[in-house]
Amino acid sequence: MSEKPLFVIAFSDRGEALASGLAAELGAVFLPGGSAAESIRERWGEAQAFIAVGAAAILIRLAAPLLKDKSDDPALIVIPEDGAFVLPLVGSHLAGGLALAQRCAAILAVPCLSTTATDRKGLIAPDLLARRLGWILVGREELPRLNGRLADGGALSCFIDPALESDIPLPWGYNRLFDIDEADIVISWHRLPLLPGQCQLVPPLLTAGLGCRPGASRETLLTALERGLELLDLRKEGLRRIATLRERAEDSEFDGAASALNLPLHPLSREEVSSVEGDFSPSAATRHLNLPGVAEPCAARFGRLLAPRFSGYGVTVAFAAEKPAFRGRLAIVGTGPGDSRFLTGEAEKVLGEAGALVGYGPYLERLPRRLKEGKIIHGFTMREEERRVRLALDLARKGYDVALVSGGDPVLFGMAGLALNLAGEIPVKLVPGLSAFQAASTLLGAPYTNGLSCISLSDYLQPWPDVVRALEGAASGGLAVALYNPVRRGLEEKLAEVRRIFAERGFVFLVHNAGRDDESARCLPLGELRCEGVDMTTLLFLPPLGAFHEGDRLIDSRGYRSERGEKP
Repeated sequence: MSEKPLFVIAFSDRGEALASGLAAELGAVFLPGGSAAESIRERWGEAQAFIAVGAAAILIRLAAPLLKDKSDDPALIVIPEDGAFVLPLVGSHLAGGLALAQRCAAILAVPCLSTTATDRKGLIAPDLLARRLGWILVGREELPRLNGRLADGGALSCFIDPALESDIPLPWGYNRLFDIDEADIVISWHRLPLLPGQCQLVPPLLTAGLGCRPGASRETLLTALERGLELLDLRKEGLRRIATLRERAEDSEFDGAASALNLPLHPLSREEVSSVEGDFSPSAATRHLNLPGVAEPCAARFGRLLAPRFSGYGVTVAFAAEKPAFRGRLAIVGTGPGDSRFLTGEAEKVLGEAGALVGYGPYLERLPRRLKEGKIIHGFTMREEERRVRLALDLARKGYDVALVSGGDPVLFGMAGLALNLAGEIPVKLVPGLSAFQAASTLLGAPYTNGLSCISLSDYLQPWPDVVRALEGAASGGLAVALYNPVRRGLEEKLAEVRRIFAERGFVFLVHNAGRDDESARCLPLGELRCEGVDMTTLLFLPPLGAFHEGDRLIDSRGYRSERGEKP
């Protein structure tokens, strides 16, 4: 089924340029100035959302008489005429208003300001979870209590019906339990007697396979279907489609029955029905149509049969269930060399949208609190790189959107290569980050105008002779060199090699904690480089050949005419 249309409306001439541009970006219908009240009233029933450019009070007054039920009302979003922010007013969760408002904010590069407590804390309320999964929420009257508990730091307990035969990627703040009477949220397509305080999420994963005599009416088909649902205690909200033999779809009122339930109809050819494997109930279709049946194989084409078919009112009904499928993603995010001021806008966006964060503990600790609220977080120690990556991929396979956090840039001595090698079918997004050499340059001047080499001194993942070969190659090139990861093992011998290979550079800079509040840099004659004062927080920076000092700045000449002493 297609999405309902979006409408962008301007309340004044001043907002028309912003509104029309936004409508074009969204693929929405632009409603120019004029009778805003008439435009909203006429399109209310067909709209997914109204995005108004102008004063919030105008939209509130126009929409208030039309609001009826949060499960059916369109989302309402307002943007001031200067485009300074985006504010979702109504339908943030069930109508998808929050996601749409965030999309508008990204287009305009402005904040999305939510007044909902769970949204402001990055939490996934039950109605927002239902929207994201495409499931149906039953028991909306319990949402204020459940959302309030979540916003106050409490957890919600979930019972997952064993009939689903699947784990659910529950967000942070949700705990699975196996006693339905103790649950806050029941996840099932069955008709279950909800206790006071409970709500239900219904996955629409059921296919109703129907067979009938030619000429069956819409009412007969609907009556038989309803009776079949009652017999198996299945909720109507759990239906995803109706399937039948194409001949029956053409000679009976299947279109009307499917339309009455707002479900798609899937007519199947005889060949498609015959190709479905299974042990089906004896059926008149075997004698009259040379088919293994109609109701059961039509349903079983889309999942596993839940029970033998039901016969009544001249109609056969069978139900099959699909297994819930969740497809997560992995983003490998570079968080920069130090504190949050080095986070890129893209990194902030991806971290904010992720449901789970995985990474080296100190890197996670440096993230702003607002990017960690409402997240599943797994921190690791050093030397656990493969465990980090495998856990991140496992979470993505279970349906979570995961951010694998890497300090600096994720490709340069980071997790990107390992994650891509192990990812398999998991979609992977790389989010680049600033590296320590870039933060260090702000302390040193302009030290790598002509480029530089970056080399890790660690021999944990590559043999030391290979590191020496890289050092010698960098020295012969004459460019600036940034040396990372001076691990303690054999450090004195490693620094002796650095002194030997780069002897003609003359001096070395030791930059500590680049990009952090306590960052520092000092210059040493290269011959004095020793273990003292060198650890894993130290970046060793060797100047390029031909660089010079100007005061306390190191400058690498590019070769412009003025640098050569020529007149411009």
